[in-house]
Amino acid sequence: MKRIITAALACAMIISSLCGCAQETEPAEQPVQLPEKYILSDLGLVTIEKDQKYTGLCASYALINACESSLLVNGYENVDDLDLSEAHLYYYCHSFNDDKAYGTDGYFQSINREESKGNFLLDGSETFTLVNQLANGCGPVDETVVEFDPEHREQSTANLNAAHKSGAMEKYMGEYLLTGANYHNNETYEPIYENSSIREMKRSIFADGAASVSTTTAKYSYNFSDAGIAYYEGIYSAEDIVEHAGHAVSVIGWDDNFSRENFGRNKPDNDGAWYIKDSSRFKNGEYYYWSSYEQPLPGFTTVELTPRDEYGDVLFYDNLRMDRNIRADGEETVAANVFTVDKDCALKAAGVPTAAKNQPVIIEVYHNPDEYDPQSGRRVARLETTIDMPGYHVVDLEESVKLNAGDSFSILIRYRTDSSGVSDWLGRVPVEGDVTETEKKIFDVLGIDCVLASQPGQSYVVYENKWYDTSVPATAELFGLDVTLNNFGIKALMEKE
Repeated sequence: MKRIITAALACAMIISSLCGCAQETEPAEQPVQLPEKYILSDLGLVTIEKDQKYTGLCASYALINACESSLLVNGYENVDDLDLSEAHLYYYCHSFNDDKAYGTDGYFQSINREESKGNFLLDGSETFTLVNQLANGCGPVDETVVEFDPEHREQSTANLNAAHKSGAMEKYMGEYLLTGANYHNNETYEPIYENSSIREMKRSIFADGAASVSTTTAKYSYNFSDAGIAYYEGIYSAEDIVEHAGHAVSVIGWDDNFSRENFGRNKPDNDGAWYIKDSSRFKNGEYYYWSSYEQPLPGFTTVELTPRDEYGDVLFYDNLRMDRNIRADGEETVAANVFTVDKDCALKAAGVPTAAKNQPVIIEVYHNPDEYDPQSGRRVARLETTIDMPGYHVVDLEESVKLNAGDSFSILIRYRTDSSGVSDWLGRVPVEGDVTETEKKIFDVLGIDCVLASQPGQSYVVYENKWYDTSVPATAELFGLDVTLNNFGIKALMEKE
């Protein structure tokens, strides 16, 4: 989706030369050998530090920082003029109680925001859900849209409520739309996405800017030295870190030669560390520190944004993250979402969720399919492509599909499996599923009601050559799960009117 050759590429080539990295010819997707040290802030490709103060907005700060960095890396914005709103994204991630009546998914808070005096700002949010909000068209917006000061929660809440009531701040607004998200490792209690190597994570930062990640914050694991603040806990594995990672930060670079000796008494086995930008300031006034490569950072996510005026409305059924994935036996898993339009318009692109690396997909669009059969009707579009990283990516159709008011259409995606049996990930399709018991306990403590809902006729999956509605609990049983699948994260992106 990139439209501009980035300045970061040229800068990194210079850095590679200075650090003695050989300029070897690599495959097309790897045009330059990655430098041993690469810091986005040194290149002016991250915005200034912000302090979240006593709020629970860390995930919003980390993700918005990734959005800002992506816009800078891809040449859309100037660092001196860029300041996106963390509060807007957080505000609309937690739904209004009135929305419950419409059977939509969401985080619904038991308190009335208008009477909370800012207490709702203490609650946390989750990166993959925030990413999905952006993919649905919820921001990002400029900080000037509403005045927000995290140090004054009550006044900030009043400002947010007033802006929402007046229409000055709306959920689906902003100059950019998220059209790509690379999920490099797990941030859920189930293994939903295939994990990446450190090199793949570096490549993603190199291409799209800062990454949003989760981390632990054990005070005894920070070491202060002349080399900078260094963090290594060394307790949790990549499999169990999710239960203990209660903070979100941004990865803005790396240094392969950052010495293990800089970590104090508790040392990792090897040199090398990520450079972290935090939204909580240390006592010495610093916002930056080093985190060992050996310290798991779940939810490692980079994003790509496109000017919003390249697309129109985004049609979707999923408001929260994907909590499960499913795969059919055989050569492919086939999933579909069916949408109906209420005005004359044109379908321009499909939003495609994937769980595996290098996932081959076939995207088909059917016009006015029969009920319970997304593959009926007239096929009006078909394309084949391969999506390189797990996450979410927008794929433009070869030609837009014209639709009249009242028309329905299905976006059907064939996820090819690995016939050789080498990859167990190919063919897996992310799906909403249900929250785990552990998560439910956390939501109860926070006073949040997490609702996953779907309606008949929205999402379908093929099992043994027959279509099944995912809103029916029995459909999940076909794939060995005891939870309702709810919806797929397949989205329809319309042409700009």
